[in-house]
Amino acid sequence: MRYLDPTSGRFLTEDPAKDGLNWFSYCGGNPVKFTDPWGLVTMKDIALYIEINNIDVEAMIKEDPKNYKYNISRDAENWIAGQAGYDPVTSKEYDGHVVTFAFYEYSEDKSAPENSQSLALNGIRDGWSGEYDGKAHRVIMVNVNATNNIVLKKHQSFQIDVRAGKGISNVSGNTMTLYWGDSRNNKSYSDDDFSWVAAHEFGHTLGIDDAYSDKNFKIAPKSIMNNQWATGGKAEPIDFAMMKKAQFGNRGSMWTKYSDNLDLLDNLGVYYELK
Repeated sequence: MRYLDPTSGRFLTEDPAKDGLNWFSYCGGNPVKFTDPWGLVTMKDIALYIEINNIDVEAMIKEDPKNYKYNISRDAENWIAGQAGYDPVTSKEYDGHVVTFAFYEYSEDKSAPENSQSLALNGIRDGWSGEYDGKAHRVIMVNVNATNNIVLKKHQSFQIDVRAGKGISNVSGNTMTLYWGDSRNNKSYSDDDFSWVAAHEFGHTLGIDDAYSDKNFKIAPKSIMNNQWATGGKAEPIDFAMMKKAQFGNRGSMWTKYSDNLDLLDNLGVYYELK
């Protein structure tokens, strides 16, 4: 089966990974930008909304062939607004999925590379997307200053602040500061480095502490919160386990420590050594 786009008179081929609209066609043939034509939510977010809610896209096309793209985008944004809770970062569990909703504002130095924002967002989304415990983990990022949805615009958010020079990237309070290099070793970052650092720092917004500085370890476990370069900027199974513990547990105001959750490490067979 193929879907016919009545506005163009052309067929949209199915996504080979999942029965449904071909998002390459929907986003104007620009898979790199991958942005909703109305600027509301990304196409990946819309695809996730459709999958979780079993939306009948073909029925929406037949019902309103001229406006179905807008309708899908609007419905996805309203779904996000209704699911996201009150905190800047909230995770919710569904059948087959765990979705983290992250609301942010963005700022950068005038001299920061033009692709800084997209690299940071893609690093976070890709770094914390994966399969764990039988469920697909995904991240939806919402820029509260770039939405027309009044609920999303007023949502509590954290700040992503990018600095062009070298420093120590960190999360303090509700601000994530990302540098384009590390002042501790005078290293300048590549695009991948910068994205992977963003993914690491996002772990703190999820409520997870650093593993590399945990004084209880002689050898810390392999983890995106230990050494993001060793994991290629991707969360390990233990990181997803820690994320669920931090997001769904009662952690209070403290970040969740790996050394306080040795049962999770042992259950997953993760190597570590205590002092």
